[in-house]
Amino acid sequence: MPLTFETLRIILPYAVILAAIDLIESLLTLLYLGFANLPPSPPLAEGDDGAVYGV
Repeated sequence: MPLTFETLRIILPYAVILAAIDLIESLLTLLYLGFANLPPSPPLAEGDDGAVYGV
């Protein structure tokens, strides 16, 4: 199959869609890995233990 303008015109929309899907997947993976590597945050009620239990 020769590579002509007609062939490129048929293939181009599919190539763009697949590239966009791959880009979104890569960005979501980077976002997930960024949040997965954050140190754990302390519990919200950690500072109130003394007030609740009278210690």
